[in-house]
Amino acid sequence: MNADRSTNWTIVIAAVLLSAAIASGQTTYHVYPGQSIQAVINICVDGDEIIVHPGRYEELITFIGKSITLRGLDPNDWAVVEATILDGDGHGPIIACNSYEGSDPVLSGLTITNGDALHHSGGDLDGDGDTDQSDLGILLADYGCTP
Repeated sequence: MNADRSTNWTIVIAAVLLSAAIASGQTTYHVYPGQSIQAVINICVDGDEIIVHPGRYEELITFIGKSITLRGLDPNDWAVVEATILDGDGHGPIIACNSYEGSDPVLSGLTITNGDALHHSGGDLDGDGDTDQSDLGILLADYGCTP
């Protein structure tokens, strides 16, 4: 009978831990070449993290008002940053944060290239007035990128 009680407590503790993990609402998603970053952003909630693995991702993305982290696999390794490419193919701003995301979203460890900022200034992700984003672990390969 003691073994049954031990098993029951183990199940209760596991259920409580699982409930706490679900309640935290923080999930980490991994995106690989051939998959859509925007599709993952669409299912994210505030506090989630998206890790983009090295490869070329030809798409335009928007944070759609979500306070999430979008980062490359290793933002501190420039070889990985250079190999993790968001390519806008000249179709518009590559990354848009224009839906009241606030100051909480994080973008790091990515190369952003081939954007078309249209009538936007483009290229300044940290608001300091220049296009040097190395302090964010971001490599802008051209100035046609709009956050």
